[in-house]
Amino acid sequence: MNEEQELSQEQCSKFNAGVDAMFKRWTAINIAIENQLLGPSTEEDFTTLKENLKKWIAQDGFVTSDNEIKTYMEDVILEDLGLEVQDGSIAEVSVRIVKLFKECSESNYKEVDRLIHLASTGAREGLSRSYKQKLAKEQANNQKQNQENDDEMQDGDKMQDDEEPEDDGWTTVKKK
Repeated sequence: MNEEQELSQEQCSKFNAGVDAMFKRWTAINIAIENQLLGPSTEEDFTTLKENLKKWIAQDGFVTSDNEIKTYMEDVILEDLGLEVQDGSIAEVSVRIVKLFKECSESNYKEVDRLIHLASTGAREGLSRSYKQKLAKEQANNQKQNQENDDEMQDGDKMQDDEEPEDDGWTTVKKK
């Protein structure tokens, strides 16, 4: 379904605000940005993707299928940025972007307003806190496991010292 439909300045502004809010709440992108999975330019890379997407759809007045948007975002995220998003969110966001464009072209801004409200309520920060807590817990568990492994290795070194071959060439293995 490719049809040109030019948005008014207000419609374009609302569409852009809706896409901004959608990206702000997109969990996969937020996790990538928070952990700088693409390096120090992670946030800039996703901002560029978002801006190019908005320009392609809104400023060109081009309505495309959600499948084309999905393919574009998958290509950019996987091939250009080197990040694989396996949670199905690219397809979901693509469908929502097309729906948002259609609603904005009809001057229906309910969804835009809802997205902006949700994005401004701090849901991203809640996600961040939850994710950071989970990450901190995993790191603590990993440190504990590493410490246990280090202790076992030190015990193993002591055992090797005690396991010197006797005069007859035999080694006595003791219980831990």
